[in-house]
Amino acid sequence: MVKAAPVLHVKELMLKKERIENEIKEYHNILQSQNVGMKDELVDKDGFPRSDIDVHAVRIARNKIICLRNDFNEVMKEIELGLHEVHASAKEKKNQGRDEAASETNGSKNCLVFISIKKRFVS
Repeated sequence: MVKAAPVLHVKELMLKKERIENEIKEYHNILQSQNVGMKDELVDKDGFPRSDIDVHAVRIARNKIICLRNDFNEVMKEIELGLHEVHASAKEKKNQGRDEAASETNGSKNCLVFISIKKRFVS
């Protein structure tokens, strides 16, 4: 079995990732409601702010999306490292189980060898 701490940590990170994804969706909905994307112009051909959109809300949504994308990338890196740790721990436990089984097998073989040698000398 894997230690609980790395597994719980990865699960917490996965929840954090889902929360970030939901926030990004919310801000994308704001952009869609204004009929703009991340790269559309916010000024008209004369250089004035567009009157058909809420420029302030669009700028805030764009900024939040960029920040959340950065947070998302960091969380994904942490999840990757956490998964490596979880699997390394599981592999270590598995190897320990093999070593213990091998030592038990060697111990019983040694015992049988000792008994057979003892029988030879006693007879």
